[in-house]
Amino acid sequence: MKTVKHILTLVFGLLGAIYTAIGMFMLNAPSADPDLPVVGRIFTALGVAFLLATVLVWYFISRGERRRQEVLAYGIRVSATVTDIRVNYSVKVNRRSPVIAYAQCVHPVTRETVTLRSHNLWRVTIATGDKVDILFDQMDEKRYAFDIPEEDTK
Repeated sequence: MKTVKHILTLVFGLLGAIYTAIGMFMLNAPSADPDLPVVGRIFTALGVAFLLATVLVWYFISRGERRRQEVLAYGIRVSATVTDIRVNYSVKVNRRSPVIAYAQCVHPVTRETVTLRSHNLWRVTIATGDKVDILFDQMDEKRYAFDIPEEDTK
């Protein structure tokens, strides 16, 4: 996820900086062409839009990562059993798709048996019937995070 954040912010940030620089240059360049300031405003507006997109992508992806790390650090740990593993075909990177694990456990606050869905997992070796840890937020009973270690690729 960090790689996605870095790539998106780099691409949108560079496009925004380049478009803004071109637009500002066109706005400030002395020219006899009356259309040059109009094109400069368009380029500047596009550059600012790309820079805004950069900030928003960075903020929301970082926020999701930060919230997940908080739950992993301070949550209530519950053991769960993996009931299903499905491939998430809506996401593809290098012709590979991540898997999503579904696990069933007893919720520590409501005491109901719930089936929960994990985040996208790329390098895992879990199977149906394995035990995994799920951490629940103490303040918000709907927030949870799977504690599934992903193996390193070397």
